[in-house]
Amino acid sequence: MTTTPETPSSHVGAAIRRLRDLHGWTAQQLADRCAEVGAKEITAAVVANIETGRRTKEGRRRRDVTIDEWMALALALDVPPLALLMPADGPVAVTPEVAMDQMRLATWTSGLTPNEGLPSVFFSRQARALREYYSAQAAIEAAKSADVAANQASGTAAETVATTRRDEKLQELARALDPLLRAGTVPASLPQEWLTVMTIQGWLDAGLIPVKEELKGGEQEHQEEAER
Repeated sequence: MTTTPETPSSHVGAAIRRLRDLHGWTAQQLADRCAEVGAKEITAAVVANIETGRRTKEGRRRRDVTIDEWMALALALDVPPLALLMPADGPVAVTPEVAMDQMRLATWTSGLTPNEGLPSVFFSRQARALREYYSAQAAIEAAKSADVAANQASGTAAETVATTRRDEKLQELARALDPLLRAGTVPASLPQEWLTVMTIQGWLDAGLIPVKEELKGGEQEHQEEAER
């Protein structure tokens, strides 16, 4: 019998079964979880078909995984979508002619490196937005840690150091956010008060369309407090 290359759908199916077992769920329980996140069409029968692939006698899958199912199942299983593509071992056959190991697959799908060789201008341009999201999220996490430290600091000297550190992280965050805000994207995990502070301090352009109206109220309150 001819050996069938393991396709992305095969790896996703195997990963779903493995992760479902780690949760201690039956196919029905996973289907119930899918329904809770809004994917009611993923029934227990669908879960079973995805996991097994309803293979032919030759071992080929009759049932591949759709993008919609892949995303919904990752959400239901509480894992990054990319984790469902990762095999327990061995490469992934992206196509019958192209296989990638785990590192190559992870960096390619994340936009960190091209499929092979040096990045083309086209690849770099398309991957730039992904890298900007990663940079912004890292800056948000650093600012959150600095904010917690500033709020917990005790004593004048410690408070001064912690507050300065927080301001430095907010300035770094403003630089990371600038390209996203100019593209009309405001990260959902970003506290509104941070946007207000960064704008008032001049670290962010107050004229950026996505935040301009929201920041007016904060700027007005700041001015009123200064006048009192």
